[in-house]
Amino acid sequence: MAGPYTWNVASGADGWQTFVLPTPLNISANTDHVVAISNSTDHWYAESVQGFSAAISNGHLLTYVGSGVYTTTLGTMPSFSWQDTAYSRDVVFLAQ
Repeated sequence: MAGPYTWNVASGADGWQTFVLPTPLNISANTDHVVAISNSTDHWYAESVQGFSAAISNGHLLTYVGSGVYTTTLGTMPSFSWQDTAYSRDVVFLAQ
């Protein structure tokens, strides 16, 4: 497990924002990983209702029905879901 990390972006900041982990995170095959963000100020985020209503497979990456989870408490593991919504985050993987 990595984080949590603190990243302050001015409320209402326009455009796509990027955060680079301060230390690379090793991931393992056949292991579930969660990418999450806590946004307690302006609640602006990309979402797709029913985005996880079916499993998604893209090469070696896959997700399950209902994979979109969120939390409303800073620093806690997301455990709530709503209508199989996908809360979008772009993750960049670099082979080592």
